[in-house]
Amino acid sequence: MLLPKLTLSSLALVAYILLANGATADEPQPNPAADQAAFEKAEADVAWAEVFSDSGTADWQEQWFLDGEVGSVTNSPEGMTLTAGPEFRNDAHHMVLWTKDSFSGDLRIEYDYTRLDEAPNCVTILYLQATGSGKGPYAKDITKWSELRKVPAMKMYFDHMNAYHISYAAFPGSKKAYLRGRRYLPENEGLNGTELKPDYSTPTLFATGVKHRITVIKKDRDLHVRVENPDEVVYCHMNNPDLPAITEGRIGLRHMFTRSARYANFRVSQPTAPAPAETASGLSDAEIQKLRETAASRRRAAFESESGKPFVSRDIRVDWNDRGDFTRHYIQDVIHFATRALTLNEQIDEANLAVREMCQYHLDRPQTLLEIHSFPNAPRFLARLSLLYGPDGSRTKGLITEETHEVILKTLWTWCQAKLKFADTAIEPWHTWTGHSSENHHANHFASCWAATLLLSREPAYRDLIADQHTVNEHYAAWTAWIMEYLRQRGRKGMTVEIDSASYSQATLAAIYLIHDLAEEPELRQLASHYMTLAWALWAEQQIQGVNGGAKTRQYPDWNSPEKVDTF
Repeated sequence: MLLPKLTLSSLALVAYILLANGATADEPQPNPAADQAAFEKAEADVAWAEVFSDSGTADWQEQWFLDGEVGSVTNSPEGMTLTAGPEFRNDAHHMVLWTKDSFSGDLRIEYDYTRLDEAPNCVTILYLQATGSGKGPYAKDITKWSELRKVPAMKMYFDHMNAYHISYAAFPGSKKAYLRGRRYLPENEGLNGTELKPDYSTPTLFATGVKHRITVIKKDRDLHVRVENPDEVVYCHMNNPDLPAITEGRIGLRHMFTRSARYANFRVSQPTAPAPAETASGLSDAEIQKLRETAASRRRAAFESESGKPFVSRDIRVDWNDRGDFTRHYIQDVIHFATRALTLNEQIDEANLAVREMCQYHLDRPQTLLEIHSFPNAPRFLARLSLLYGPDGSRTKGLITEETHEVILKTLWTWCQAKLKFADTAIEPWHTWTGHSSENHHANHFASCWAATLLLSREPAYRDLIADQHTVNEHYAAWTAWIMEYLRQRGRKGMTVEIDSASYSQATLAAIYLIHDLAEEPELRQLASHYMTLAWALWAEQQIQGVNGGAKTRQYPDWNSPEKVDTF
């Protein structure tokens, strides 16, 4: 973000605004760059382990309990909807939903929040680590005095609880919109002195119907917040320098009267260990686990950012260079949409239809089915979809329907009849360094031959069918043995020919990743893992802050930008 250059007059204006609002120049002020850096440091400083998870689709009463008798909680395939009562300024129409679990220490809380109401005022609140004051009937365990919160008036909470409070979606869409933190001081003077500075103005956040991913990190005396929607990412950082620390308690979701929102993918994580200081001995187990968790979280977040979007594909180039139709981009869009839908378990009917139509398009056009720049990129991904999500899927059974599964099998077998050549699997030391077309095309080819025969070999109707005078089972066994030798030879003698090409080398590496993910034979999986480790170790030796030096081949200057990288 570009900031205006401060002149003497503008500095005077800033001083005037600070004085007019009762602030001083020493008070914390929003600083987007610093707030982002602080959030990222808080997230990266430790390895996080998930301790609570709720997709929002199952019965909410299994993990939550409710304050208030007017507000309602419902579950649907889209998530958990909280709807406060409709009467403005009627305390009985507030609601608070609490976790049954209590959490101690530092926390990372993540969830999808979609505002459903169109109320012009009131607020939504996240409570962190709430406990009772311990005085009178207000026991530390807040479940002991739930009866006193049947009418969940706001003062019942800030007068009698220790808790951090983050209020957001306040006055949405107006200049008064804010995000604010507080540390409640029970049995004191109401909200006086509870503010955690600074406040954040949020006029563009929390529009009705727009999903926001909210991540809150409570670390010692600091609250770090990241709010993401399709158009922007906002970071906030609030500090509690003087008030008593908060170390344990329940998490609560408060809706003031008139407010309604849907929550999904609610997760709570706690630190497992501090990240150790960098040493020459390599990454610790905790650091490796952190990398895995971060990668999985970022992958899912990428899909969740597209959640609910309809399937739209790029155009097919018909009669492309007299080689059939160019369908690569269409295929990429189908595979991406289907993978996202199956990962998030949404739009399943649309995903199945898109896969079937893509398969049938190529079955109806044999030349396009075999065109090396188009369909040969697809078999390994189609096999993966059925292996993970088909009728016997290892991840989620039945998301790929029987009908779609049968079309995938038919398509892969049709392709295999033309592409499987048993001679290609002959194991000779030199043979792993020769291949069809360029190196990345060859990697895609053998990964697709292997994945397709892996899937077909599981099917009684296909496993004994003959291609190039050998059964599917024989092809699968031969390709498995050949790929293991390929990985050994490449590890011993230099890895790749398309060395560190901005696009081609990652296509080859992606083929090995897929083999690793689907491999059933322990030796094949281990060799694929070793290959990936070596590939990244070589990259690490030749880079400084992500900029790679060293030798390169097939490195075209106009292909270095991300939009030029056209692989799966």
